Amino acid sequence: MDIVGHAAGDKPSLRSQFKKVRAEFTAHFAHVVRADLETHIQRLIGDLDEDGLQVCLYRPMPDETQFALTPERRFFYPRLDGDNLRFYRPRGPFKTGAFGIEEPDPAHADPLDLDKPMLVFCPALAVDTRGTRLGMGKGFYDRFFSATRLAQRAAVVYQVQVSTARLNADTWDQPMDWIVTEKMILRTLRRSN
Repeated sequence: MDIVGHAAGDKPSLRSQFKKVRAEFTAHFAHVVRADLETHIQRLIGDLDEDGLQVCLYRPMPDETQFALTPERRFFYPRLDGDNLRFYRPRGPFKTGAFGIEEPDPAHADPLDLDKPMLVFCPALAVDTRGTRLGMGKGFYDRFFSATRLAQRAAVVYQVQVSTARLNADTWDQPMDWIVTEKMILRTLRRSN
């Protein structure tokens, strides 16, 4: 495994480091590994699938780990609502929302049922093998996960974004259950709730 072993520094420094790592990898290899990444995402969905499991994906920004599963109407996607995420299964076209993120239009979408089991894939700049996720710093997914106990959590990253060194975690950071890369599906050593 090509797991990155460096994770020294504060969160802003780590974000800068891992943005560079991801950008360099994306420029040279994203198109090569995309099919393998999509296969691993689909395999985790298949392995965890149970009657009524709701699967939440996201539409990656150009600088994020690239994948797409079809048909899109099978999955739920996030939409920013103030400082919170709400997930919807689209029945119509997506619209560009805050931060340039492609979001479902709630007028043409079905909301996620928070009282049913779900598997939520989320972006990350880095993640360690304990499940500590380094995001962009806005806390959208952390707030969603802290309020949604029925969610299994999966970080989607390239292998070069996985750190064997511990990442710094604040009390509000929500750990991941799974890490999905182009090379592996890893069950993390998630903290108990």
